Amino acid sequence: MRARTIISIGLLVTIAAVWLLTLPVLKIVLHVDDVQLPATPAAGEKSSPEHVRVPLSRVSTRMCQAILSAEDRHFYEHHGVDPFGLLRASIDNWKAGHMVEGASTITQQLAKVMFLDQRERTAERKLKQLIIADQLEQRYSKDRILETYLNEIYFGRGAYGIENAAQKYFAVPASKLSLAQSAFLAGLVRRPSDLGSPARLEEATERQHQVLDNMMQCGYITADDAAAAKDEKLKFRGGR
Repeated sequence: MRARTIISIGLLVTIAAVWLLTLPVLKIVLHVDDVQLPATPAAGEKSSPEHVRVPLSRVSTRMCQAILSAEDRHFYEHHGVDPFGLLRASIDNWKAGHMVEGASTITQQLAKVMFLDQRERTAERKLKQLIIADQLEQRYSKDRILETYLNEIYFGRGAYGIENAAQKYFAVPASKLSLAQSAFLAGLVRRPSDLGSPARLEEATERQHQVLDNMMQCGYITADDAAAAKDEKLKFRGGR
């Protein structure tokens, strides 16, 4: 069994290496246009009330840590595609018997959200997603990609972007999100429409606890921090 696992790991790493080596050729074949991220909001700049964007400096450190541990713990180490993260997620999901960790990097998710048709489920779209992620990594800094990701992703209840989500759920700005609040919001990203529903609060809380455990594993918080956040009774906007 152990030998089989080692062989499987070796095959996955080999496939990932071959994919990375052929990436420039794939770019030429697909003719994917260069992609542009929206401009960073300037200080005091007004946004539409439906979608308020904020610079990374106005997002709490805990929120950044929570989203990284929940969605892409090696974000600052890879170049848009994380073969080892994909392997780790596959193993963790297999052990758990269900999805506990996503395989797409934050850059890949951003590529899908901003530049591709969400309804399309084809191999070509997945390939384009990977190529666009690579282009984003070459063109923009990690902080710029993370900032855009936090401003564009959906958190449920009609809230797009972290500032809207912080106000919608907890009536606080993104800069003031606590550890418990940050872990809760980060946990919604994988299934925002489901977990964002008040009727699914128990599931959302379970996911929040998983995020806190991930943050502890990543070294962002201590066991005592995680325990205190799990015990904290969240106060939602409007008392819901």
